[in-house]
Amino acid sequence: MASELTIVFLETYWPKPSISLRLSRGVALETTVTIQCWAWHHNMRFLLYKDGSPTTQQEVEPAGLVAEFPIHFMSQRDAGSYRCRCRSKQSSYWSEFSDPVKLELVDPSYPKPSISMCPSEGFAPGGAVTIQCRCRSGGGRVLLSKAGDPASQRVMDPTGDVAEFRIHNLSRTDAGNYSCQCGAQRDPNVCSEPSDPVELVVAESLQEQRGSRGH
Repeated sequence: MASELTIVFLETYWPKPSISLRLSRGVALETTVTIQCWAWHHNMRFLLYKDGSPTTQQEVEPAGLVAEFPIHFMSQRDAGSYRCRCRSKQSSYWSEFSDPVKLELVDPSYPKPSISMCPSEGFAPGGAVTIQCRCRSGGGRVLLSKAGDPASQRVMDPTGDVAEFRIHNLSRTDAGNYSCQCGAQRDPNVCSEPSDPVELVVAESLQEQRGSRGH
């Protein structure tokens, strides 16, 4: 009796790449910003996409692990969310899309907001803090960001000129520098310059807080 040979072709699934902006999230008109995508393997091909655009933005085959996509002369149409994906140069199977990174246009006509914390100090694990952002323009949206943590961004549409972001059950992961930006509801990709940062220190004791401020 003839044996039956079954051939199974295994598809290669590549880990999704990482993505970041070389400059800060807010970019001024006619400046240059570079979007970086990197993979876990060499000899990869990268594609950069902009959300809402049906066509590929750019394609790069870097010599190393990191692909750079420069955007020259930043305009309002360049603002938005970007993702990238990658595959081996010898493969036809693409990775999943990276997490999105948002490229926002800074409009100098929006006044720079101010930021404060209530209470102003004395934060212990399990406590709470309210971060207040004041926008002199009023009537728009307010974005709160933590430096180095794009996923922590929070958005609010306050009725007045002050947005209050409350953080409950504080932990060490909440510590860091926070800033806020003001924008218009009609265009979510245009905003003010970031406020001056405010530092949230979460410590086990008051003595530890004083020691951290002294360094």
